[in-house]
Amino acid sequence: MAASHHSRNEQLEEIRTKLDDYDYLRIVMCDIHGISRGKLLPARNAIKFLRKGMGAFVGLDYINPRAIELQEIKDSTKIEVIKSGGNLVFDPVLDSFRSAPWAGHDKYKVAEVISEMRWTDQSPDITCPRFIARKQLNRLTEMGYSLLSGIEMEVKIFNAKDNTPIFPGEDFYSTLLISEHMELFARTEKRLKEGGVNLEDVHVEPSPGQFEINYQPVWGILGGDWPFLIREALKETALEFDYIANFMGMPTPNEGGTGAHFNHSVWDKNGKKNIFYDPTKKDNVSDFARHWTAGLLKNMNAITAFFCPTVNCYRRMHAVWGPSVEAWGIDDRYSSFRIKNFGPTSTYVENRTPSGLANPYLVMAAVIAAGLDGVESKAELPPQRKDAPTREVINNLEEALQALEASSVMKKALGEDFIEWFCMIKRSGEIKKLVNSNMKDNNNPQAYKDENELYAKFC
Repeated sequence: MAASHHSRNEQLEEIRTKLDDYDYLRIVMCDIHGISRGKLLPARNAIKFLRKGMGAFVGLDYINPRAIELQEIKDSTKIEVIKSGGNLVFDPVLDSFRSAPWAGHDKYKVAEVISEMRWTDQSPDITCPRFIARKQLNRLTEMGYSLLSGIEMEVKIFNAKDNTPIFPGEDFYSTLLISEHMELFARTEKRLKEGGVNLEDVHVEPSPGQFEINYQPVWGILGGDWPFLIREALKETALEFDYIANFMGMPTPNEGGTGAHFNHSVWDKNGKKNIFYDPTKKDNVSDFARHWTAGLLKNMNAITAFFCPTVNCYRRMHAVWGPSVEAWGIDDRYSSFRIKNFGPTSTYVENRTPSGLANPYLVMAAVIAAGLDGVESKAELPPQRKDAPTREVINNLEEALQALEASSVMKKALGEDFIEWFCMIKRSGEIKKLVNSNMKDNNNPQAYKDENELYAKFC
């Protein structure tokens, strides 16, 4: 919880001594699609770029998941510096420096540092997901609060050669299947531990080739950093087994979907008191938590664009265990927002809507923006799902984008330019490209083929 008191020069000196143990440094960023992009450089050259940043092609701001440049965004966006063709800069976050053994594949010693993107004039790149999340975390900090969060990361593992799941059937919680694939997860876990990421458990989910990974809940921006790093480590380690770690919401028809439930609670600034917990209430859920959850429901249509940001995500909606209604409930897994009230340290909101391909930084940002809207307006929480009529969750990306564009709350919190740019990226780079996709036809093989080609390998 405590902020580092080290100066930037002191941090650089600490890193300089550590770099002697490495062959390479990787400078990475999480793009709008949740994809890790960056540069690899010899460790001997690293300090110069850690100090001043590293230039990057401006096209990173107008590509789809397969890095196809979207000319209409380049030509029409309000972000003037993109039109002028100026450079982006990887701006390293020095306290994110860590070992990244998954990048070296046991052959090279690789360190990694996460960056936020900025322009050469030092101004922030407003499209950077980590920057967007930090802005919302700063709002909480200014109010005297902090955020504790963790994501239940579901994933399907496929054989790269024929795109078949690495096991058939739905053997939920099978220890035999964990044992059979122990090497993949043990190698990933040990590498993440070396990188400072603490996995807590892995289990088999009820769909062919599907697992769930859980990690220790973390404070603040680490709630975006850790799932980003876990996805990076698992995808890169899977390559060593000739596997693809696929986080798509529904990569194949008629099977269980892949989600990324965002569990979170708001605490005091020192992380000592859970603001969601109130022992004087019958259900132990505080008024703050009720207003917060009401804000999530109030803004549900708009924030679904961040929770389910791809065309494919919506194939998971309304399926088995998928989110189907805008509702909340105490320990109710059929609701979009499930409040768990297990005591002063374990009272939190489980946001069940996010798909496996949701960008963790943008999920965090949207949740804070919507939650604070509920708190600030003292929004009233409606009756629980079991006690009231419900409305279906929005069911395709275009409708979600339209709701986002119409949201004054999201525009004010996240920025109008960012919202405009995000919607253009999604329409131009994904919706228009996936012409065979139709959410009313969940068995169209060409649609799944096209979606896998766009999302599966890199996202």
